[in-house]
Order: sequence, then structure tokens, then C-alpha cells
Amino acid sequence: MRGWPGPRWWEAWYRASCAPRTIRRASIRRSSGPNNETVRRDPAAFFAAGAAAFFALGLPGNDLSPEYVRSAVDRCHGATARAGAALRELVATLDLTLELPKIDLPVLVVHGTHDTSAPLAPTGRRAVELLPDSTLKVYENAGHGLYATHADLLTADLREFAARA
Repeated sequence: MRGWPGPRWWEAWYRASCAPRTIRRASIRRSSGPNNETVRRDPAAFFAAGAAAFFALGLPGNDLSPEYVRSAVDRCHGATARAGAALRELVATLDLTLELPKIDLPVLVVHGTHDTSAPLAPTGRRAVELLPDSTLKVYENAGHGLYATHADLLTADLREFAARA
């Protein structure tokens, strides 16, 4: 594949394209996210409540067993409330509009129509506008957790994209 500087390509890309000045420091102690107090007080309830939206459960084709959803929620407990708050603030303030046009590799952007944590227009569609060699695949009824609900389609799209790249 063209443009890959070796097995640790992401380090080279970060040093060349994603200067630290772009990433604003997240305020860990006083994060402003709307759910930070809930996360600190009852992280289990916070993650469990968010699972339905994350996987867009209840929409056609998004059938996951309660055990799978519980397993995904359980994995969220590996993060501390402090780390979760910092991540939410970083994601909300991160601006890569100057860096994305510098990427000289083909990029596949995969997005769900019902992604509540990263809405399609300001994230997926915007990324494709900024990336010089990108392809957007939009999955109907998919949420952020489309890797689980649309696994077969995602695998097929990844294989097709990798074969062309």
C-alpha cells in the first residue's frame, strides 16, 4: 500500500500530521460534560443506560442478545470515571480540520445513520469532505456500535476496501 512508512505508520503519521498543538488539554477535574456526575456516582447505570443508543437497539437489524450487550457494558467498567470524563471532553473539543486534508492514504469512513454519540453530518460526512482520498459507507439504522450490529456488512466493506487500497 502506498504511503505506509512501516509497521508503526501511525506514529509517523501523528508526528507529521497531528501536531500536539491541535489537541487541547482536557480538564479532568472539572469536565463540563452533561453526564459526568452520573458517571462518577453510578457508572454501571450510566453505561447500561447508554447501551441501547450505542447499538441503536430496537431498530430493524440491530438484534443483539442481552448477554452481548451486558458484556459490552462490562468492558466499559475498565475505564475510570476520571478517564471517561477526560475522553468525553477531548472528543467534544478536538478539531482535526487542518490535519485531515494532509492524510495521503485512502481512508474508509464507516458511519451509522443513528449514531447518537457522533452524528453523521458533523463527523462522518465532514471527515469525507476533508479527506482527499476517502470513501463513505453509511449503514442504515446503525448506531456507534455498528461493529456488532452490522458485522457482516462491515467485514465485507473492509475486505473490499483493503483489496482496492
